[in-house]
Amino acid sequence: MLHRDRAAKIISTLGSSSSSKGQIRELFQAGADVFRLNFSHGTYKEQAERYHFIRELELEVGTPIGVIMDLQGP
Repeated sequence: MLHRDRAAKIISTLGSSSSSKGQIRELFQAGADVFRLNFSHGTYKEQAERYHFIRELELEVGTPIGVIMDLQGP
């Protein structure tokens, strides 16, 4: 189990250029602690796919990975 002992967290916003499972894994390995899904961009289906990639990675590495869901405004 990976444990990062630091108070500050690194948040990575996922988008069209960073949405594959491999890219998400690379961002996590580079130090990202939390992933942000911006619902103002992309479809709900795309966001759900990214979310599932994060949860699969979480199971692989054995440590919780935070997800921030930035909802679309009015």
